[in-house]
Amino acid sequence: MREKRKYPRIQIPLLVDMTHPTVGKVRALVRDISEGGVFLSLPDTELTTGAKVKLTLLNIHQKEHQHTPTIDAHIVRVHEQRIALEFSTVISAHS
Repeated sequence: MREKRKYPRIQIPLLVDMTHPTVGKVRALVRDISEGGVFLSLPDTELTTGAKVKLTLLNIHQKEHQHTPTIDAHIVRVHEQRIALEFSTVISAHS
């Protein structure tokens, strides 16, 4: 079966806060991430496909005054306790 994804995914253990006006802030575990989006594991959500959210990367080793990146995204798929998000802007790969 041919891979249809535009960007390769990597599996990396990350935590994010997903924010939406309806549900507030929800902490989620990243299952995998690519330049174009992210796949999250999280408790049941009332959000549906098309909902626009903000994701903030969490760094457990950060100092209080350090800010972590926040990016706009929208939900492209919801399945049980997993959610696929597409970034509004493609994230550049770092060499």
